[in-house]
Amino acid sequence: MKKNPISIMTFVFNADLEAGRITIEQLVEGLKQIGYDGVELFQDDLAKDHRSAGRYRRVMKAAGIKLSCLDIICDPVSLNAGERKKSMDYIRAGIDLAHEYDCNQGLVAGALGKPGITPSEARKMIADSIASQVEYARQAGVTLMIEDFGMDPEIQCRAKDCLEVLNKAGNGDVKFTYDTGNFIFSGEDTMLNLPKFLPLIHHVHFKSWRRLADRQPEDNGIFGEFIACPIDQGLIPNQALLKQILDNGYQRWLSLECGALAEPLATAARDFGALQKWL
Repeated sequence: MKKNPISIMTFVFNADLEAGRITIEQLVEGLKQIGYDGVELFQDDLAKDHRSAGRYRRVMKAAGIKLSCLDIICDPVSLNAGERKKSMDYIRAGIDLAHEYDCNQGLVAGALGKPGITPSEARKMIADSIASQVEYARQAGVTLMIEDFGMDPEIQCRAKDCLEVLNKAGNGDVKFTYDTGNFIFSGEDTMLNLPKFLPLIHHVHFKSWRRLADRQPEDNGIFGEFIACPIDQGLIPNQALLKQILDNGYQRWLSLECGALAEPLATAARDFGALQKWL
């Protein structure tokens, strides 16, 4: 395996897959031809009861594409103990699935605030759910991670909040996925935050945003006042961030989260080319 293999998060192409504009086989084979080493998939895409699971498995094996990271999307923030237990069970199932695919990391994400639960209480619920599975993950050879999650900036997006969850969840055993483009949703500067996480980074997501007012024809994917754009453009200094991460000795996966264009493989090739140029 390369020192810094490159993967891509496939969820950004789900609309194209569901509409039949591209098949799973065409997507994975096309990514391999572009030069990708792996794909980052949601747990549900590979679950045995999901129709896509067998297709991903077959084409990934045939193409020599690895699973870089399994995204364990669940929400343990609930006043209902039974619902929290479901999230713990889901994380455990994700650990088993990652191990089955010879993938040594799983990103636990997806928690949102709820009425009657303070942000601090929500972070404790997240941490407790992950902590309950840390030893099981260790025995399976899978490292659990959290990220700066931008879907609810009040819960786990600010640097201090991410560090709080990390400390409560694993005290060193739970690691961090550094998403270059998410701190912006909490109003924080990703360049200033990076040094706080360098010793904890186990995986990296690259993406970029422009303000809606500055939208360009190639941009797609609106979130609040921002729109996704090529990783070498916009508000996120991805090249400078990558340099600092690599200079710190990082030798693991680099994963792209693209703002999808009308042609999925053109999008994937565009951002792959930018990242490869910086390595």
